[in-house]
Amino acid sequence: MNKKVTKQDKIQREKNQQKNAQKKRARTMSIIGIVIALLLVFSMLLSSLRF
Repeated sequence: MNKKVTKQDKIQREKNQQKNAQKKRARTMSIIGIVIALLLVFSMLLSSLRF
């Protein structure tokens, strides 16, 4: 019993894929931001220990 895929189903599926891709990008960017912040803090700690 295969259901015919309507235009609305295709549109909805495309919207869901775009939302999921956007969430994944946002998550990746936040992880990258956290890593950069940690590296900056680490470099500041190392430079303060030298002097």
